[in-house]
Amino acid sequence: MYQNMYQNTLGIPIQAWSGIAARLTSLVSTIQNTQGIVNATVNSITDMQTTYGNGNLLSNQQQNLVNWNKGLNNQIGAALQQLGLNANNFSTTQSALQQIQLASQTAAGRLQAIQAGNQIAGMMVNETQALHGTIIAAEQARLNAIAKQENEKYQDELLYRNFFRNHSGQY
Repeated sequence: MYQNMYQNTLGIPIQAWSGIAARLTSLVSTIQNTQGIVNATVNSITDMQTTYGNGNLLSNQQQNLVNWNKGLNNQIGAALQQLGLNANNFSTTQSALQQIQLASQTAAGRLQAIQAGNQIAGMMVNETQALHGTIIAAEQARLNAIAKQENEKYQDELLYRNFFRNHSGQY
């Protein structure tokens, strides 16, 4: 079956490669955008911790996102390495596009790029679903931290009012 797929890929005309390359380019952009969302969420959690103080829930969620990002990078690197591509060359959009362009010069390279793209795209579906749950949990932790802070402020205000209400005639 793999031999048949390989033979079929050898027959991909270079004209068809531009459509495939566009999809691979889109995949690279999607991965980088997703990682941008993760980094923005981590930064948001850091800001929340600065604003609202300690929050183990926030620290845990921040670590979950950092771990997710590392795991994604490791999986992408493994998929690329397995197919003979260098993950370090995919660190930026431009270098990834150059790597894809270089791969397109040979039929075997086109096959490797297509296989890596398929493997990574499938993995991204699962990882994006996991990320969705992690970001929802991080947002809930953020909202809990805000609610806790507001509740503490309300309780302090209530104590202050009760104190002055109970002691206002004594002064």
